Amino acid sequence: RVVNAPGYKTERISGSLVPVLSVNSNEIPVMGLDRLEVLRDGASAIYGADAVTGVVNTVLKKDYEGSALRYRVTAYDHFAAENHSLNFTWGKNFGSTNVSFYFDYLDQGKIKSTEDPKWVSMDYRDYLSEADIAYNDTTWRNTSSTSVYGTFWAGLGTNVFAMYDAADSNCGRNTSADYYAVNGIDHVCLYDSSSTRESQYANYNLTRDARGELERLNAFLYINFELGNGIEGYTEFSIYNSDNTKDLYGSSHLGTSTSSSSAPPAGQATQPIFIPCTNYYLANLVSGTGKSWCGTEKAGSVYADGMYLRSFRTDVPRGYDSYRETYRLLQGFTGNLGDWFWDTAILYSEAKSNMQNYGRVSLTLLDQALADPNPTAFNPFCAGIECNLDQALVTIYRKNVSKLTLADFKISNPNAFNFELPGGPIGALFGAEIRKESLDDMRDPRINGGIRWTGGAGWPYVTDIMTSSPSPNTYGERTTTSLFGELQLPIMTRMNAQLALRYEDADDFGDTTVGKFAIGWQITDWAKVRGSSSSSFRAPNLVIVNEGQIARSNTLSDPVGCVGYEVGTCAYSIQRIAQGNPNLEAEDSDNTSLGVVLEPIDGLVITYDMWKIEQEGTVGLFGETNHMLLDLLMRLQGGASECTGNPLVVRFPYVDDPENPWAASNLCPAGAVQRVEDTYINLDKRTVEGTDAILDYGIDTDFGKFKFKFVWTHYDKFFQEASGPTLEIIEASQSGGPLDLPNVVAPRGFDDLLGINGAFEDKYSLNLSWRNGPYEVLVSGTMIGDFKETAVFNDAYTGSGSNRTYYCSGLTGSASSAYTGQPGCGEYWTIDSMTTLNLTVGYQFKNGLRIRGTVTNVEDERAPLADEDYGFWPDVHSDYGRYYRLELYKKF
Repeated sequence: RVVNAPGYKTERISGSLVPVLSVNSNEIPVMGLDRLEVLRDGASAIYGADAVTGVVNTVLKKDYEGSALRYRVTAYDHFAAENHSLNFTWGKNFGSTNVSFYFDYLDQGKIKSTEDPKWVSMDYRDYLSEADIAYNDTTWRNTSSTSVYGTFWAGLGTNVFAMYDAADSNCGRNTSADYYAVNGIDHVCLYDSSSTRESQYANYNLTRDARGELERLNAFLYINFELGNGIEGYTEFSIYNSDNTKDLYGSSHLGTSTSSSSAPPAGQATQPIFIPCTNYYLANLVSGTGKSWCGTEKAGSVYADGMYLRSFRTDVPRGYDSYRETYRLLQGFTGNLGDWFWDTAILYSEAKSNMQNYGRVSLTLLDQALADPNPTAFNPFCAGIECNLDQALVTIYRKNVSKLTLADFKISNPNAFNFELPGGPIGALFGAEIRKESLDDMRDPRINGGIRWTGGAGWPYVTDIMTSSPSPNTYGERTTTSLFGELQLPIMTRMNAQLALRYEDADDFGDTTVGKFAIGWQITDWAKVRGSSSSSFRAPNLVIVNEGQIARSNTLSDPVGCVGYEVGTCAYSIQRIAQGNPNLEAEDSDNTSLGVVLEPIDGLVITYDMWKIEQEGTVGLFGETNHMLLDLLMRLQGGASECTGNPLVVRFPYVDDPENPWAASNLCPAGAVQRVEDTYINLDKRTVEGTDAILDYGIDTDFGKFKFKFVWTHYDKFFQEASGPTLEIIEASQSGGPLDLPNVVAPRGFDDLLGINGAFEDKYSLNLSWRNGPYEVLVSGTMIGDFKETAVFNDAYTGSGSNRTYYCSGLTGSASSAYTGQPGCGEYWTIDSMTTLNLTVGYQFKNGLRIRGTVTNVEDERAPLADEDYGFWPDVHSDYGRYYRLELYKKF
């Protein structure tokens, strides 16, 4: 809470990404820690109303003297990158004053996606075994048909032309009226066809960094001193900065179509980019019969005056250089007032970030380059060779400033009252806090509308930057006043309890009171029972409350198009519009736990705890996929006369395509989705339950000190309840329901979430150590359980149409007869469990120099296969394989 960070990250809630504020833990001086306190079972009443599950509290060394230096270098088996880190500590007493200084530096090397054959593939069908044949289809092909080999609409018509490599059979038809080429450009041609060859798909990972280059520095000064009147003071000052650079991949315009006839028609994409016949290369585009494209091809009954981009990607990769800096100053004093100990402090922290996004395409400059009648014009038929794109490239910024000011006062006494309970005196702590926080998110004028692209004048939410959705500047601030108290209650000699209350009042939101009650009963010298119940309250963050109308584009399946068109290939770029909601209610949470602690013999501690967290009103979005499912359901319920559906799904007018006509007689013909309008809302109850077990044993012998620790975490429940429209589409998607249709994706982010999409059920960790004099050996390991990936089904087949043979059932027929409802079919892909082992060997010389060598992931385990950008699930698994670290440490 007091470690500030600029900006925010996003978290997937109910199937959509939601902004979530976070801290920057890299600002903490690790070598300056005296201890790390983990406060479990909820700590909202003590540390703040939003401390739902607990708090990690860092306590610095108070009177450190001496100096120490640590250097680490890390190298990888599979990658050329190296990491170098340097840590320095120094402390000295000056009479009644102690000054200590901590310095941390990290230089982390870049890892390119091309360094790993699986990462760079992006088509993971080759990594499936024969046993996985039922899952082996194009779902695993994550390359994109939106590539440098573009496809184009003829004016505002429906005819499509596509680019092909010179070796393609279409380019061999160079005497055909359907064949076009530009004189002097012999590596590609254009042909009257709408398909893009799979070999010409874009592979993002050819240019994308899997990990960017990072340089990070943190300096921390800590002074504690005694004043002559018995008061002690402490001062903290820190400065942090980091610079992170990462290359990505080329840009494409929003509204890019796939091969779907349900996608936006010519001129109706989010960013409808037009190539006029004045363009030098379009003007010189000539057919195999010697005729110019301009003046030959028509849009309907009139000659086309140019082309609209249908699908296209630039050859120049985007990227960013992100610089962050944070300043933090704290001044505190402690003392005694009679038998009471008091502590007060004031904190100010300011965190800034400046992200420079390079390689971005300005649509205004691109329009100018496309209209150029000279060879210097942008060449849309270049296929990545001599495109003349530099004239349209710009660098845009995003700047964030986050400020935090906090003042608090606490007073405590281990014997606070004139009476005692049977177990002893009552300890008490009371305090007050006032906290002001602000966030300023500033976008480049080409993103926030300051510089507008006139080509998108008919679309109210368009930026001047290709690929980028509009984002307004956002500013928000909040002042929160808190009063809190805590009692330590020795009910009996062997039974102690804790009671805590906290009242918070936010100036933009309202007030709340949260509390905690915990109790522990030492039944015997070796057995203890403990339990707790606490409540918490989390106000909607500053972004969600204050954010203006913001748009995001994603490639999604339109279920109406999937069902309605004769050829139901229905994935295309769809824009979601969302905005902050000042009327949101808070997220309320209840945390309960019950456990036992056993110490049957010296050195052995066994803990077993069951816990449950219930969150009411989790802030999120209904989600664009769920909105479109509701749209289909309303249309199905209304029949062919229902042409409105869900009013929050805004569609283009329907355009009849003779090559792919509307085939669903029970549905009103519908155009492509223009946008989905969404608003942050309070969702229904979310429940997480689990069990933690720890076995910790240590023993001293003549052969050294041995220590063993085993930790098991099991999640019993992860459930997001649903009501209203959410429940309606969930029930309609059940077997036999109106939404139980081929190519229609089930609702996302609701119901039972355990065991799917990263929510594994079990995690095990093991630590073994042996130390004897100057020698040490440490072994650690982690096993993460398997889970399902809901984006991949076992629906692969051979054949086509009603003659498909599905591998999961062995039956031949249509999807409804040979797949849906058949035993063994409809199963999600299983992402296997992963186990890694690490080994550290160390030796300390007589002069105090310690050397350690660590092998991480000794067995060189790679992450299990997943249908993700790099072929694994990055939020759960690491796929760096085996790597090595050498550490040198010396105290002076």
